Amino acid sequence: MSGGITSQYGFLFQKYVFMDTIISHASMDLFFTYEGADDIDIIKNDDISGSLFMIASSKNEFVQVKSGSVSINCWAKVLGNWLLMDDYLNSSFTLVCENDLDFLVNDSTIIDSVYNYFENGSSKKRNSIAKRVNDKFFSKYNEDEIKNLITNITKNVLYL
Repeated sequence: MSGGITSQYGFLFQKYVFMDTIISHASMDLFFTYEGADDIDIIKNDDISGSLFMIASSKNEFVQVKSGSVSINCWAKVLGNWLLMDDYLNSSFTLVCENDLDFLVNDSTIIDSVYNYFENGSSKKRNSIAKRVNDKFFSKYNEDEIKNLITNITKNVLYL
């Protein structure tokens, strides 16, 4: 398949997952966003009251949708995007893959690879996910602390 057809298929799959998510989670206190902070954002708020603003204290869920195969670098970008969320410690994350992952996300070599991807972000373009994660975490935390952040997120992801 050509690149354009492949990417259009990926967006179609993403829209399918979005509609399925809305149907399976429908509730008056949930607000769904397509292509918000992530592919799909589910904002839980008891008082949306006609406002489109997200409340920082609410428990948010972010869904990343992937068609095709997911490489370790792609996985690192997904994790990086989640780490860049303002309330990443109190949010929940879901990865919806059309195909099975061909690596174990909590394997120490994968955690090391993701860490290295972010560590090398210091030399990337300023708007890249790797650079932004590097800027946010590498001056505040040591290697073990960053690897623990990565590990904790991967343990709490719902994989579909």
